[in-house]
Amino acid sequence: MGHYCAKSLVYHYNRLPPFSQQKFLIGKRAAIIGIGNVMVDVARYLIKEREVEEVIAVARRGPGEAKFTTEELESVAGNLDLAALDAEFSRVSPIISSVGQDGEKIKQKFLEARPAANEPASKARFRFEFLSSPARVLGDWLNGVSGLEVEDNILVEAGDQLKARGTGKTRKIELDTVIFAIGDAVDVNFCLSVCGNSYMSAAEPSFPVDGVSFEACNPETKQAIEGIFLVGWARRPSTGLVGNARRDGEMAAKSILQYLPMKQPVPDSESLLSRFVARLKETQVRVVDQAHLAKLEEAERATAASMKVEDFKFLSNEEMFAAMELEK
Repeated sequence: MGHYCAKSLVYHYNRLPPFSQQKFLIGKRAAIIGIGNVMVDVARYLIKEREVEEVIAVARRGPGEAKFTTEELESVAGNLDLAALDAEFSRVSPIISSVGQDGEKIKQKFLEARPAANEPASKARFRFEFLSSPARVLGDWLNGVSGLEVEDNILVEAGDQLKARGTGKTRKIELDTVIFAIGDAVDVNFCLSVCGNSYMSAAEPSFPVDGVSFEACNPETKQAIEGIFLVGWARRPSTGLVGNARRDGEMAAKSILQYLPMKQPVPDSESLLSRFVARLKETQVRVVDQAHLAKLEEAERATAASMKVEDFKFLSNEEMFAAMELEK
């Protein structure tokens, strides 16, 4: 209770079934682990929709390693606690200056979002805790989350990169909600080989696009698996924004279009498709086709018009099935 993955929460407030129907118990003081665009998006939701009192972005590394864009930060910069920001930069300034970083210059990047910031959506204060690695979520099964134990870090040079190193010193941040926004992993249930948090791509693809491999790899033979292509977040989960995933999908489509001409057309494809649909229905699976999707879109437009809103989406699979007139 009070401990969530950012992906599930994002799916919830974007009204994606079945997450749209799940309950997320959000308290008054929430920590978001991460310092990218997803963190900012979740912070915006907490500040605007859930009316929390305080949102704390907890970052393992320093402010110089922040990954969010200025445009994204504008959505919550109106709620930024400037006094807390000054105090936090003063706290970490000796650490970041030891690796050649200019704290005042970095802080200006945080303040660039202020002139074009949205008006404060609530009285919530938004602040940062830099160089702080989550060590333990505190609380119990009855009362839920009561705090977050973090370890203070320093920055060390590792080649051309800066990495966080723990000092062994820990402290507690009192709060009642913890949301992790520090990456994602692919679904291992597809029986494809995984390396780290991604499916393995063939090192020597047969159909590369701009030097990128979209073909799944067999780790035993080190060869591409014929007909299996990895696209978007299936290839690199939660990397960048939706626009990046879309571009990845377009590139993968070019890779697939190179592959398809090498295959012979399936004989009697219409009959094969009919038998496949029939088999799905035998197993009690409801089959959704283009005609059903058109009916769903029509029902959603009609509902939006009756509610006098710009857009409307059904919140559950059952509601969508009913709109498409698909019975069990």
